[in-house]
Amino acid sequence: MSNVVQVFRAKIDPANVAQLLQLRPAAIAQAQAACQALLRAELVQLEDNVWLDILTWSDPAGPEQLMKHATQLPLLGEMHALVGEVLAVESGELAHSTQL
Repeated sequence: MSNVVQVFRAKIDPANVAQLLQLRPAAIAQAQAACQALLRAELVQLEDNVWLDILTWSDPAGPEQLMKHATQLPLLGEMHALVGEVLAVESGELAHSTQL
C-alpha cells in the first residue's frame, strides 16, 4: 500500500508564527504517539502569510484515526488554534519520493 499525502493550504497571522513554530514539534510528536500512521509533517512558508502543511500517512485512514483522539491531544488543539483560514485541503497517493 502506498503512502497518502495531505496538503493543507492556510493563512497564518504573522503574530502567531513564532508560537506555532515553537509548539509544532511537541504537537506533532503528540499526534504521532496517538496515531502511528502519521509518518511526516512538514511546514512550508509561501508568500502573503500562506503556508502549506504537508502530512504523510502510512494508511489512508490515518487522518480519521488521529481525529478520534484529537480531544485528548491538547497541543494539537493549541497548534490548530494558531492557524487562520484554511484555503484548501487536498490529498492523494504518493507516487514517488526521493529521500534527501
